[in-house]
Amino acid sequence: MYMCKETIKKAVLQKFRDVKGWDFSDFNALYNKVSGFNETNDILEANDIINSITICDPAVGSGHFLVSALNEILSIKSELGILCDSTGRKLNNHKVNVENDELVVTNSQNQLFEYIPNNDESQRIQETLFKEKQTIIENCLFGVDINPNSVKICRLRLWIELLKNAYYRPDGELETLPNIDINIKCGNSLISRFSLDSDLKKALKNTRHTIVAYQAAINTYSHAKDKQEKNEMRDLINEIKNSFKNEIKKDHQVYKDLDKFEGQLVKLTKQVDVFGFNKKQEDEFNKKVAAKVSEIETQKKKIKHLENNKIYNNAFEWRFEFPEVLSDDGEFIGFDVVLANPPYMRIQEIKASQPAEKIYYETKYENAEAAYDLANIFFELAVNISSSNCKNAFIFPHKFFNTSAASGFRSYLRKGQYIDKISHFGANMIFEDAITYTCVAQFSKSQSKGFYFQRFPFKSDFKSLMLDEKKYTYISYHMIEKASELYGKNQWILFDNKEGYRLFEKIYNQRSNISSKFEKISQGIATAKDEIYLFRGEKNENYIKGNFINDEVGREIEEGIMRPYLKGKEVQRYSSPLKNLYILFPYNLSESGKANIMEESEIRQNYPNAYQWLKKTEKEHRKKDNKSTNDEFWYRYARNQGVDKIERTKLSSMEICVTHPNVILDNDNFYHPTTVYSWYLNENAQESYEYYLAIANSKLLWWFLIITGDTLQGDARRFKTNYLNPFPLPETVSQEIQSEIENKVNEVITLKKHNSKINTENIERQIDYIIYDIYGLTKDEIKVVEEV
Repeated sequence: MYMCKETIKKAVLQKFRDVKGWDFSDFNALYNKVSGFNETNDILEANDIINSITICDPAVGSGHFLVSALNEILSIKSELGILCDSTGRKLNNHKVNVENDELVVTNSQNQLFEYIPNNDESQRIQETLFKEKQTIIENCLFGVDINPNSVKICRLRLWIELLKNAYYRPDGELETLPNIDINIKCGNSLISRFSLDSDLKKALKNTRHTIVAYQAAINTYSHAKDKQEKNEMRDLINEIKNSFKNEIKKDHQVYKDLDKFEGQLVKLTKQVDVFGFNKKQEDEFNKKVAAKVSEIETQKKKIKHLENNKIYNNAFEWRFEFPEVLSDDGEFIGFDVVLANPPYMRIQEIKASQPAEKIYYETKYENAEAAYDLANIFFELAVNISSSNCKNAFIFPHKFFNTSAASGFRSYLRKGQYIDKISHFGANMIFEDAITYTCVAQFSKSQSKGFYFQRFPFKSDFKSLMLDEKKYTYISYHMIEKASELYGKNQWILFDNKEGYRLFEKIYNQRSNISSKFEKISQGIATAKDEIYLFRGEKNENYIKGNFINDEVGREIEEGIMRPYLKGKEVQRYSSPLKNLYILFPYNLSESGKANIMEESEIRQNYPNAYQWLKKTEKEHRKKDNKSTNDEFWYRYARNQGVDKIERTKLSSMEICVTHPNVILDNDNFYHPTTVYSWYLNENAQESYEYYLAIANSKLLWWFLIITGDTLQGDARRFKTNYLNPFPLPETVSQEIQSEIENKVNEVITLKKHNSKINTENIERQIDYIIYDIYGLTKDEIKVVEEV
């Protein structure tokens, strides 16, 4: 698996750097150093160094990452040529690889290994694989999950991996499986009573236990030969942990305050002679005592709340649950690798399902603010529990790099400079049963000026592309900050190459943008019950003749209460939609274009046919939008958006576009639903709608939305107001260029009006090149745009 292979290989390089001082920049250099080892001590030492790597999944689930990590470590040892038996003798004639997340062992003839108990070499290989797996599981792999069933499944999967290489001892019995449950634990990874910097030294001084004894007890438990020994070791382990808890908690401020207040009370009562007090002095003394007693009682209540708080029922104490990541004097060192596909849960879901935990998160985690996601907190946890030279990786929603809700999280990432590499899957779905678009984010505590980035095209062979280091481009934090500044939002705009960044800078040489040239870009009507308003038909004198879309009865509805209506799918670039769909519009328009709901009596008198339909469907009207329209004007739309100032020239765009923009010029006063957006030029605009229609349908705007907008199914993008407004526009353009664009746009519109299926790509390409020229794009920059 890519994540495991990438991070563990880097962790292996780092371990050899830490232990041996070998500062190799890549894995090949390490291979050249260790593959030729022939001395037993050198081979065993190299194995011990790799076996000292600690790997944790704080949301372990069924254990997929840990199983992958187990196999990858074996594969890495084989690749380095140091995989050996317990005596230090290499497995030279066999290779261990990972294929489709399964361990594959082959001989020098590329034949699959098969265990033959009576064959000495086969026995040696099988024993080696079993003992290697056992060592890695016991020393390298750690997992936590809040779901006890997931924990059981994870333990079972690791046992199964061992069973695959179970071997027969000389007595003919299978080797006993170890107790691997000690490293896979149940608890809420995000909640702990004790912080990672809690002073364990004091706890060690005040108990008869040591970290070494703790580690020894766990090792004995793992290799217990019978239930009695296992139970004895479990009791000892729990005794040690409880002693740590009892001593550490004394360092908590509420306990310190209680000691202080009780000491002050003792001092207060011992240093005075109450029998010598007069009445006033006695009253003052009693008030001081009562106040101090009150403070003590308050602290005791705080302690009781702390000790009995239900959110700590599933708390997981990272501070001492895994002694393998503690130094001999009890300092928390952290894990070398943290891998996870953390749960994605929005703030609304957290509030509904974990109200008490939500309060805890928001007091303990920097990223638990505003509209945060649980995955953000898991990222922060991973940073906190990993070692100083860690190599971590998460499968992560890539929406966190550009959504406004994740602004605080991006600031956290920028401040810590944690990101090392992003493999961005774009619109490619990695998990068949998920609807979240993801990336693999590799991160560490080693601050850097930027990170490597690759975005995989839709339906591309991303499994191959992600392994090609040449495909990654380096993005500096300076580039991110500069692009965000130009864009006007705290958003990480991630470029596929440096040419893309330079192009982005260049188009922002234009002094204007869509938000300054257009009065507004707005959604259409939200009726909450389209089927009782929409009418398919044609004009027949003063009526529209046809039928409501869910009603087969033919009707004639008064033209004055009907408006032409345009659905999103009918908005096709440069097209001229037909007037064959209408919406019943129970509003009057003022001279300014503002829509005011009609009185029922007016509809009954002036539009009797329409009124007859409204009365027929009155019950449905009163129920729509959760009965919010069950009032005097029961026939009104659910919301008033999209009804004002519609009847004028405008551009209209399909909200969600897949491969290119779909924008039309509307001279026919079409109304439309929320899946269509209308663009209204400022009244003092010097440029024409045809000119802006060309820009709206341009490849340049599409490229801009691809790199700045949210990813949707099929790699589609939204033409929403907040995505469109930042697009830069020329402040002015010559009349000659504008006329040239207008002529070509009108040519395309005319052709499509006569034949909607006609191919106008050649003319549209000419329009694109005029726009490229307006923005001053070079050939290389045009290539960047058109490759999208």
